[in-house]
Amino acid sequence: MSKFKLSTNASNRTVGTTQSVTMTSGNYALVGLGVIANTIRLANTGAVGLYYAFDDAAVTATTNDVFLPAGSVEFVNLPDTMLGARNVGFICASGSTGLNITIGTEV
Repeated sequence: MSKFKLSTNASNRTVGTTQSVTMTSGNYALVGLGVIANTIRLANTGAVGLYYAFDDAAVTATTNDVFLPAGSVEFVNLPDTMLGARNVGFICASGSTGLNITIGTEV
């Protein structure tokens, strides 16, 4: 298992956000966290699964994208070739849930 080092902002606090996920695709630009990192921690904080996708520009997620089960955590390593704003799109097939997004690096 790899180790994960959280990114911090100027005030030395952990940088993260929780987004509401519904049956309508949402998008979050990772630049909103203050820095761009290659490793992203995604945590599904609710009781229903969600789907997500990454892109350099705003991305519309569909239920054909990567599935993140309810209550689970996943670490995603984005390729160096993904140099743009880095966006994550998310959607639920039914119901709603929360998606916590935290950036960091593998150590």
